[in-house]
Amino acid sequence: MVVYPVQAGWVRRAEWIWRERPAPPPGIAGVFANLRPFAQEKNRFVYFRKAFDLSSAPQAATLHISADGRYQLFINGAFLGRGPARCDPAFQYYDSYEISAYLRAGSNVIAVLAHSYGQDMSWYQLPRHEAAHILGCGGVFVQTDIRLGNGDLLPLDSDETWRYLESKAWQQDTSGGGVGFVEVYDARRSPVGWQAPEFDDASWAHAQLLKGEYWPRTPPVRPFPVMAARDIPLLLETPRHALRLHHYGEVAEVSGLSTLPEQMGAEALGPIQTCRADQVDQLVDGSGPATVQTTPGKAVALVFDFGATVTGRPNFDITAPAGAIIDIGTSERLQDDHVEPRYFSFLTSENVDRVITRSGRQQWERFEWTGFRYLQLTIRNAAEPLTLHQVSLNFTSYPVEARGSFACSDELLNRVWQAGATTLQLCMHDGFEDCPQREQRQFVGDAYIESLTNYAAFGDPYLMAKFLRQVTQSQRADGMTQPATPSNDAAQSLITITDFCLYWLMAIREYVRYTGDAAIVADLYPGIERALGWFERFVDDDHLLNNLPHWLFVDWAQLDKQGQSTVINAQYAHTLEMCAELDEIAGLPARGQSRRELAEGVKAAINRHLWDETRGIYVDARADGVQSRRVSQHANGICLAYGIAPDERLPRIVAYITDPARVKLTDTGTHLYTMELSPFDEEQDVTLAQPFFMHHVHRGLIQTGQLTWVLDNMRTRWGAMLKAGSSTLWEHWSPLASQCHAWSTTPTYDLSTYVLGVAPLADGFAEISIAPQPGDLAWAEGRFPTPRGDIQVAWRWQDPLFELVIDVPESSACQVLLPIVTAQAHVNGQLAWAAGEGRPMSEQTSVSEQASGHLLLRFARGGAFVIEARRMA
Repeated sequence: MVVYPVQAGWVRRAEWIWRERPAPPPGIAGVFANLRPFAQEKNRFVYFRKAFDLSSAPQAATLHISADGRYQLFINGAFLGRGPARCDPAFQYYDSYEISAYLRAGSNVIAVLAHSYGQDMSWYQLPRHEAAHILGCGGVFVQTDIRLGNGDLLPLDSDETWRYLESKAWQQDTSGGGVGFVEVYDARRSPVGWQAPEFDDASWAHAQLLKGEYWPRTPPVRPFPVMAARDIPLLLETPRHALRLHHYGEVAEVSGLSTLPEQMGAEALGPIQTCRADQVDQLVDGSGPATVQTTPGKAVALVFDFGATVTGRPNFDITAPAGAIIDIGTSERLQDDHVEPRYFSFLTSENVDRVITRSGRQQWERFEWTGFRYLQLTIRNAAEPLTLHQVSLNFTSYPVEARGSFACSDELLNRVWQAGATTLQLCMHDGFEDCPQREQRQFVGDAYIESLTNYAAFGDPYLMAKFLRQVTQSQRADGMTQPATPSNDAAQSLITITDFCLYWLMAIREYVRYTGDAAIVADLYPGIERALGWFERFVDDDHLLNNLPHWLFVDWAQLDKQGQSTVINAQYAHTLEMCAELDEIAGLPARGQSRRELAEGVKAAINRHLWDETRGIYVDARADGVQSRRVSQHANGICLAYGIAPDERLPRIVAYITDPARVKLTDTGTHLYTMELSPFDEEQDVTLAQPFFMHHVHRGLIQTGQLTWVLDNMRTRWGAMLKAGSSTLWEHWSPLASQCHAWSTTPTYDLSTYVLGVAPLADGFAEISIAPQPGDLAWAEGRFPTPRGDIQVAWRWQDPLFELVIDVPESSACQVLLPIVTAQAHVNGQLAWAAGEGRPMSEQTSVSEQASGHLLLRFARGGAFVIEARRMA
């Protein structure tokens, strides 16, 4: 149905349209007059229709559509899709559909429901510049080319001939936080059947063209002068039912509260006494129907458990009397036996909606998607029986393919891997989100971890390419990037997270490494230069970044980040090395060499100024020439991970930061969550990394031979989440924060990358490294997706025998590093190595012994290989 990607050569022809509004002052006065108030269009829903006749069914028909806000598209009553994807308004996306299968000879209609936000959101930014001054916000764009049966082309575009109706069904003045407005919908005020060709829209007004005059003899002002084709697929939509009915009961209605969450939270569930709730258990599997009837002052509450966090749009199919009320609440956790109320804040939105029914059979579905585990329906004012035919979820996410897999001899680790993949899918929609319920923002630091997990679990390149370009679009003139984009944060420059800019640069290199898409470097290179230039301004005479402005986030943990921060400088040095590789891809090797020299200077300065020889550890920071006394897993883990710590220091660092008597959980610094914490002694203790930064700690410890410690850390800390009943991974070690947060998914990446041992040696997996590490496991197997095809790995360790079976894409070269000091090795049944006498198997295969004593096998091209090795006695 969707044309993806859209064909090159598309030419914009249609006009943007919206509801009729007073014309702006003419000419330059319209620009310098007061800004047309965005609030006029705040939380406004508008129906649009274009009816037309066809003499015969078309050969082909392509429709391009966009909206300033979000749209739903219908052709002859059939739902086709929704969009557009989140975008910066300077690069407005449009979607493309092949619609010929939905058209017919005779009467047809294109119908669009559009929602204007009138304010910046977590995933939406208001339009800017002259068009915003003159035309405000809100708008729909449709451009259609219909190839008739005789070969003629019929253009059908949005213009003044389209009809519109301002919807009175949605209450406009509701609370609106970052993730959406409270949806209060009165079905009695909605035009029934408005999407169908036979609907009579003669009383609807004609749409207004969004076009204004700026200055004599200059082009007219139109919204969104740059429109870009959608570069990701349409999102997945599929029905799901609740796992069980957690609880149902009767509530005494509480009045006089200012918000719906307050009311739902104040109403305790008790046994059914005066109301009626028949066969409600049948709603779980969709077999229904159930019947509910209420009495004055009483309501019936049904609390459904989906068994895990899900993302999508709650919906129901009912037969109801007119004027019944259904409140719909969603949450990740329960408070007592009802959903946990969530209130408007700078972070998020309220979590209870309301539907007022019309008489008869009707369906409702939430306009915006949300994330939750528990769904509560509180049914009020149903003096006559209300029949629930179905209560379900229209599940939505990015359409990932489960190409990656992992299994091993430890079932808990298998569950952790899967929980990471599940968490990531729930945080992938039209962007990489931090979490699906609270914020839905595309944070740059989060997306770095999420992208790595994606490469291991799904192998999708498109969403990350979109993200990388959108960060560039958000870049300030001084080179710093926005921390979450597109979003209200970016639009209003609410905060700047300095280290997230480094994560963007790191993410570019990793994207090219895993996808092989080197062409993107040319697109992003000017932004790369500006970002690195921003940091260079703060390098001091010690060759260290010093007193960086803005928020140095690092992690939700208490670190000392004053002056010269060890973590930030180590991340900067690693970023310089990664950008040196990007320089070489861009054909600028001399510039890359300069960056490597700068990186070496930063590394040397870290070792000179931030190492505490007495304690054998890197301190967190140094300010005004004085070392901080505070020590963290963060500062030391990242120095291990990126080759900063000299070999002779490694044993002392590892012993210090893995000592359970020293490692302490610290406050997140948000004061949003109550945590019982042990006293922290800066002379003795070590700050524990939270799930986000544990990515670097794991990488550093694995590179120093501590895989078993990392596996135990996964079992202890991530395993605790699963043992608590979660199937998704939490934002913090505490369950009081977000319970589905994809920056915590590093175990999925780690298990595939280090235990299976798969990594790209050359960009795009042109050459592959397979270096499995057993740790304390007996066997592991899995699949790692690549652009050239999936890699399959299975190994089994039964001392002294190690067996490895791999299947590598034919177009990839491959090298295999065995995890044991090998006495003898066979490949596909043929002796390949005997201690002391290496022998080439063929022109395509070679075997060599490394300085460590481990065996390295090189295969010039892929295929299936069975490698059997015996450990040296």
